[in-house]
Amino acid sequence: MFKHKIDTAPWPERPSTRTAVGPFPGSAGSACIAELAGEDRLLVVITQDMQTALEIERELPFFAGADCEILALPDWETLPYDNFSPHQDIVSERLHTLFRLPAIRRGVLVVPMPTLMHRLPPREYVVGSSLVLES
Repeated sequence: MFKHKIDTAPWPERPSTRTAVGPFPGSAGSACIAELAGEDRLLVVITQDMQTALEIERELPFFAGADCEILALPDWETLPYDNFSPHQDIVSERLHTLFRLPAIRRGVLVVPMPTLMHRLPPREYVVGSSLVLES
């Protein structure tokens, strides 16, 4: 459905330019993302805010199917100089995503723009410091 529209979009020919397909009404954007994720690659989706990231993360399983892994790298939801730590669920989800990323061959990673502004630990640190429990 969206493949033709994407294939005919003019891709940037030089740095500092961009192309766009859309905007799409309702959940059509998630359907387009799911169609792009059909290839054997990790598709990174950058959203404008956490709310949009949560919408896409909630809609994608319907369009992408069960064989497409959907990962999210949520925002810390704290300000840089706050005196408290982020919620444990957010920390756990970020660590899970960072641990899974090197092994992903097909899927979607949803990242809000504010999250891209933070530094991440090296892969070796995440893998070496992780405790994996299996049942």
